[in-house]
Amino acid sequence: KKQHAGFKVKKSHHMLCADALNKKFGMGVTADQVDRHYRYHKENWKYIAAALSKSGNAFDHTRFLVTISESEKATLCVSFLQN
Repeated sequence: KKQHAGFKVKKSHHMLCADALNKKFGMGVTADQVDRHYRYHKENWKYIAAALSKSGNAFDHTRFLVTISESEKATLCVSFLQN
């Protein structure tokens, strides 16, 4: 959060995060595991950001869920729910 707008996360940052997790929680994670976790959430965030940018959608702070309006749900193409 304290970094400038053009900040890029590098391998050294992942090593620092892995060290901090290992010290605090004794998890035994590697920098590669931290990197994959970061990339996974970065990839999924674009869908959440797109949903929240549309009118009628919001974040429910009580249940920690993104709520999507009924009109938005009707336009979603979710083929795995139709099976």
